[in-house]
Amino acid sequence: KDIAAASAVANDVSFLVNNAGRLDQMSLGEAGDLSSLRGEMEVNVFGLAAMCLAFAPIIGRNGGGAIVNVLSAASLVAVPHFGSYAATKAAAMSLTHSLRWDFEAMDVSVIGIYASLIDTGMVSNVSAPKTSPKDVVRRAFIGIEAGEVDIAVDERSRTLREKFHGGLEEHLAAARERADARRK
Repeated sequence: KDIAAASAVANDVSFLVNNAGRLDQMSLGEAGDLSSLRGEMEVNVFGLAAMCLAFAPIIGRNGGGAIVNVLSAASLVAVPHFGSYAATKAAAMSLTHSLRWDFEAMDVSVIGIYASLIDTGMVSNVSAPKTSPKDVVRRAFIGIEAGEVDIAVDERSRTLREKFHGGLEEHLAAARERADARRK
């Protein structure tokens, strides 16, 4: 309902950043039930998908542009206490990859931003190195201007992408070719 209202008013959008996120900082086992996972899925996956579906046609009608989905290093690997969050971010990463194909005909690029810990209130209780929000934005724009579609904005994210996704780009290109062939 809120997304529909926002998209009805914001009819001049050409660039959307999906940055909403929920992190309950507990594993599924620690939670003991599905309520935390459901809440994280609602925001991190269904909210992201709803925003993309609502705004991609608007961006397309405005001559094209981009949707930027803020993902996470947790999209690539789960860590203790962030297990259900990692599952939601992995799902968001998969959606980001598939929406590129879905929205291509509208001239809407879908970009994934990978960051480890960003220095926000969401992880204020975590004692570990964090990247400033300003650096995340700066590095994201550098990547966007360079034509990148999956942008790791800090060293940990870059390392994880290199380790776990060495052949990902080739796999995604092959999957896209198969999908394009079926589309014709």
